[in-house]
Amino acid sequence: MVKPSKYGRKIPAGEYEQRLVKLYQDAALRMPSHADQRIADELKLAEFHLVIEHRLGQDFPQDKRQALWAAKQRVESTGVALEDPRRRIVTHVDPTLHGSHSMLEGLRDEFEKILSSEDLRQLMGIG
Repeated sequence: MVKPSKYGRKIPAGEYEQRLVKLYQDAALRMPSHADQRIADELKLAEFHLVIEHRLGQDFPQDKRQALWAAKQRVESTGVALEDPRRRIVTHVDPTLHGSHSMLEGLRDEFEKILSSEDLRQLMGIG
């Protein structure tokens, strides 16, 4: 049972996983034999929105989504290389948490400027 959220319905785990798999299947069909950065960027953004809807709720405010996405991009631009999305194996690992421990700390530091403590715990999967 998914706990109620102040941001509307949370996507249950099974539905989240199904939607994530479909997202990657659709992207694989659109991606040419070489990596297409535009498609890869669209995929990462769509995946990020799915995480928010799974962890926080479907009605999470758009302005906060944009602020979180910008923060995530800032942290990722510090030199942490992400894998090619065509080769990614979908697991239960939270897609917002790619990379090393220092990247996790960077995300937490940036996200806590935007989110309440409770929302941060939920988004990071610790609450």
